[in-house]
Amino acid sequence: MSSKNLFNSTIVWHTDNLAIEKLIPCNKCLEWSNVNIYKSTCFWVEVYDSLNCLNSDKLCLSINENELPDMITPNNDGKNDFLYIYRIQTGEWQNLQLIVVDRYGREVFSQMPYLNNWKGTWKSLDGDLLPNGGYYYALLSKGTVLYKSALTILR
Repeated sequence: MSSKNLFNSTIVWHTDNLAIEKLIPCNKCLEWSNVNIYKSTCFWVEVYDSLNCLNSDKLCLSINENELPDMITPNNDGKNDFLYIYRIQTGEWQNLQLIVVDRYGREVFSQMPYLNNWKGTWKSLDGDLLPNGGYYYALLSKGTVLYKSALTILR
């Protein structure tokens, strides 16, 4: 065995039908990847050290699928850039209108149907950026408010 491999581990993640394997240095074990999940799921991880010894564990994450987002951070870092509604993404909710108003009740954005693609812009998807601050939004079906929530935009 070479000393070069002494501090390397093979890490295998499993969930449903997915298996991801990475050969990484142990000092980087938690930095190798990000995983986005959109439903409650369990992950199993197996770590084989350089001597081929196995250690394993299970991690279960629970997602509240009924929770509406109350903040977006549209700074193009790939995290919370859009107002993302889980049930729209899954197709459970379709043809809903999104209306966003400022703290004075003035409409700043509206889209029908909403497609999880608004990132804090004025009036249109390619409009001027709204300033940081507090807003409110509502999801409507055929003119009836189904859900509403406060929303903070923080860039």
